[in-house]
Amino acid sequence: MSALPQNVHELLTRLNETSRNELDLVRDLSEAIRRADDQLLKEVRSVSMLHELRREAIVNELQHLAQRLCALPAREAHRETLAAIDAPSHAVQSQVPPAAAEASAPEGEVEEAVITVESPAVGRAGDWRQAAQRIDAELAQYFNGPGPRH
Repeated sequence: MSALPQNVHELLTRLNETSRNELDLVRDLSEAIRRADDQLLKEVRSVSMLHELRREAIVNELQHLAQRLCALPAREAHRETLAAIDAPSHAVQSQVPPAAAEASAPEGEVEEAVITVESPAVGRAGDWRQAAQRIDAELAQYFNGPGPRH
């Protein structure tokens, strides 16, 4: 029976050592988590600061663009021609009536589409009544003709 108290004492000693080792591991883990948290906080602040700098640069560019646009001279009301998007480089860039273009174009050649846009007068609002009438007239042109043959 004399060995029993000694065994209990050895078990208590090992338990205390294990407890100290685990406590040291927990402290080391806590320190590592704190360092990782601090590093993450620094990185988030850095990203946030870079975002704010980019945002300020974009706002400054937009303000500069707005100032430049307001400084432009007023444009006269005239018709501008806009070439079709991605027009081939060999296409003729002149305004030819569609009938003449069809007659002069060789077989299989691509024709360039020309879009005319009337630029609105600066500072003048459009008349919605006239716009509605133009829409109605255009729809009538397409839908009031003879129906499809099939």
